[in-house]
Amino acid sequence: MQREAPKGKESNWLPTPAGDFNLVLRVFAPDPSMLNKQHSWPAVEETKPFQAR
Repeated sequence: MQREAPKGKESNWLPTPAGDFNLVLRVFAPDPSMLNKQHSWPAVEETKPFQAR
């Protein structure tokens, strides 16, 4: 996920708007542990933009 499309990786690119935005996870057919809030999701971490070699 980033604002500009990474060269050579456009097919997997998830565009984001400039500035702040909300990230939403949508789960289809969730496991019961997800509904009971027993499942913990990993934190989203900001990384450096992808750079092709």
